[in-house]
Amino acid sequence: FIHDFLCRTFFFAFASKIPLTSFHSWLPEAHVEASTPGSVLLAGILLKLGLYGLIVFCLMLLPDSSYVFGPFVFVVAIFGAIYTAVLAIRQQDLKRVIAYSSVSHMCAATVGVFSQHLGGVQASFFQGVSHGFISVGLFSLIGFIYDRTGSRDIQKYAGLTRLMPLFSFFFLFFTLSNLALPGFSSFVGEFGIMYSAFIKNIYGAFFLLTTVIIVGGYSLLLSNRILFGDLNRVSIEYLNDINAREISISFLLVFFIILLGVHPSLVSDTFNDPLIYILKFVYQY
Repeated sequence: FIHDFLCRTFFFAFASKIPLTSFHSWLPEAHVEASTPGSVLLAGILLKLGLYGLIVFCLMLLPDSSYVFGPFVFVVAIFGAIYTAVLAIRQQDLKRVIAYSSVSHMCAATVGVFSQHLGGVQASFFQGVSHGFISVGLFSLIGFIYDRTGSRDIQKYAGLTRLMPLFSFFFLFFTLSNLALPGFSSFVGEFGIMYSAFIKNIYGAFFLLTTVIIVGGYSLLLSNRILFGDLNRVSIEYLNDINAREISISFLLVFFIILLGVHPSLVSDTFNDPLIYILKFVYQY
């Protein structure tokens, strides 16, 4: 009884931090109210502490309870990944779209953690690292145009490729990275999570697979709405393209996304032995 109680307590605490549905409602509001550096720290570092807590505290300290409650968390995480991905489509605030996208990806990472499979936990850890670079890139680009216009309303932007070609290039790059296309770091994590989900439960994995379609829908829709089409001259008459400081920030993130996409062993091999040590406690059950 005590182990089950502690496992639930730890799980609810870290599920609120990830955040897992239905503990996710605070994250979009936090991103909207936060400045660009605050959103970068929140998406790039703080959310990953919840994933770290689930791996270290729940799996390592309470492996028997994690094994018992694993199927329940598996179902909740799949539902959360689909639900928040659908919510991202309806948002009109640029930050809210990326915030709900972050929740969806972290819910998918939770599926890998509680698949109780080495490949799934490894992929979830890798996905946390990869998503840190991608989400930081998207939030940074949104902050760049917010500093110029003072608005994050999607309806006020259109045809930015005519005014900001460099911004459009980096935004499209991070959007494709968010789609987990092969060659990007996110593909390695997404593929590993899907693989472990199919090993755990093939029916749940098919539901999780629908998030790939939904993520593609809202990501490409967002890029199409703000980058292409007729220029919105009512709201935006002239915008300066991103400067050298902003280019250097974006290029550094692009470098790590491509590096981890073509050479993922830089991360996976580094943490392989500690993850094996943690999971051996779960395997005995």
